[in-house]
Amino acid sequence: MRTDHESIQPDYEARWEAIYRGGAQLNLYPHDQVVSWFGARFPDADSRAGLRVLDLGCGAGNNLWFLARAGFSCSGIDVSPAAVDFARERLRREGLEAQLEVGSFASLPFGSAGFDIVLDRGGLAAVDLATASRALAEAGRVLRPGGTLLFTPFGEGTRIEGAKGRLIGHLWSRTDVERALPPDSWRVAHWLRVEKRDEFGAGDVRIEWWIEAERTGEAA
Repeated sequence: MRTDHESIQPDYEARWEAIYRGGAQLNLYPHDQVVSWFGARFPDADSRAGLRVLDLGCGAGNNLWFLARAGFSCSGIDVSPAAVDFARERLRREGLEAQLEVGSFASLPFGSAGFDIVLDRGGLAAVDLATASRALAEAGRVLRPGGTLLFTPFGEGTRIEGAKGRLIGHLWSRTDVERALPPDSWRVAHWLRVEKRDEFGAGDVRIEWWIEAERTGEAA
């Protein structure tokens, strides 16, 4: 797998549509980090009331399913029509609501300053640095001042063999993150490094940043 900072995923839209249309990556349940963060920050219905959450790269809607059940007002966007169709039908069957859009998170079809939280749980990891940086700028535009971005890119040093490794768009350095979240627009509240290595000697090394940033300044 390449580890430089050039785009290795120029055809990510077609690739992900093929993946979802083929029935792969149709995850049903939310990521544990998402459950833990939202559960700790908003433990009851009163704290969740009226909060708008946007999921970038929502895929099959597994995190939206959790958020809608928990009482948040949810929106999601993904480049794959097949994934969005799957998510929409699943939510409909369970009587849950979310605004779902097919499109690029580098050009969001939402108005400015309309969301309290923008969630990226691995979506931006699938695209090149330039696309992800534009998506973060768009996240800042659609967040209200004081709103929160949750950003989880793969970090330098990640080594994932096989098909999943080929789907990573960029391995982020600290400098990459600092440039994409400039201090005149963002205040980074938490920045954690999560590293996973197989205890039995397999080659995979997963290094993820868990970044929580507050949108500062006036709405774009």
